[in-house]
Amino acid sequence: MKQKYTILVLLMAGALAGYCQEERTVPITSFEDDLDWQYTGGAIVDSLVDELPSPEGVPPLDGSLVLFTEYDTGDNGWQWAQINLKAGNIDLSGMLEIHMWVYFLPETTGELSIDFRPNCNGVNYELGKQVAPSAGEWHELVFPIDEITSAKLTDVGWFGGFISPGQSNAAGVVFIDNIYGYRPAGIVEKEYITVYGFNEADPETGLPLGWKETWDGVWPTLAGANVTPSEGEDAMQVELTGAWLNTAVTIDAMGTFDRWPEVLQFIVDFRVEPDFAGSWLQSTFVMQSGGPEGTPNVTNWDQSYPEKPYAGATNDWKTITWDVDMSGHTGAFEVEGGWFQIILITNCGSESEGELMFMDNFRVAVPVGSQVDAWSLY
Repeated sequence: MKQKYTILVLLMAGALAGYCQEERTVPITSFEDDLDWQYTGGAIVDSLVDELPSPEGVPPLDGSLVLFTEYDTGDNGWQWAQINLKAGNIDLSGMLEIHMWVYFLPETTGELSIDFRPNCNGVNYELGKQVAPSAGEWHELVFPIDEITSAKLTDVGWFGGFISPGQSNAAGVVFIDNIYGYRPAGIVEKEYITVYGFNEADPETGLPLGWKETWDGVWPTLAGANVTPSEGEDAMQVELTGAWLNTAVTIDAMGTFDRWPEVLQFIVDFRVEPDFAGSWLQSTFVMQSGGPEGTPNVTNWDQSYPEKPYAGATNDWKTITWDVDMSGHTGAFEVEGGWFQIILITNCGSESEGELMFMDNFRVAVPVGSQVDAWSLY
């Protein structure tokens, strides 16, 4: 018998309110500590802590010291830059943003951008690049961090990346000040639960337990020796057909997991075995739900989320997070005989036909403690 949920809105709101974090800030540096801060790397011509107002007339932002950095990316643009934490490693776990103030001199050429990557225990975590909208004034760049990455940033030793990444012959001077980690107030504390580990086959179908073939004729299988799992003993694999396809669909999702109404995020690991250089591959999920025939105002056929790419995940797994909204499926969770399913969608070019993609470690994020007094299950 399918499990049924009764949503207690007021109790849920009260439960969540008790698990929202307060605002938190972790200072990284404002360069006032009189240490030998500098940027190093192929793009860096000169870098040192400077006092403002400088000969260039840059106004102070926070205190009197800033990091002066002159750079030149050369012909290919991709010249690595690195800033070390002179005061020792720092714990940035729990931070959802890194803030940095920058001032590009007006004569700077190329894009006014910085790619910033914290390095923790030898792993560089890509946060993406941020662009200052103009030269000749201070701008605050904000680098977002997803919560899965944030939890790993327990011992950050340095930051790497690029100034004007990918921009050939970009050169100029940038002043940097007041770098810090930040977590906004009101963020719901989350716990992460693995719903599908893809470690065993369904004894009746031989397909990965909890999943089945789709109406597009795609048959997901266990990967076996074709890939090293992200976690556990195995992973799911799908042979690509060079098109937009329904790739795999869940079986009895409500019987597999009893907290779907609480879910805030899907977190899934993806990988591809071949070299996808010059190609593209991306995936997303569609959620569908409904009730017994004749049940009014229950069916939700097409709740989809943005496609996210992972064609470059050939040597390591790439973790992708989707924020999801389960409110559109409330009717199915409430009604007797309601059903809910998740469909994996893949989208790629024709040159990818016959290649393999892999998916593993399907997790969901739910609010900490929300099941207590929040949902009545029967």
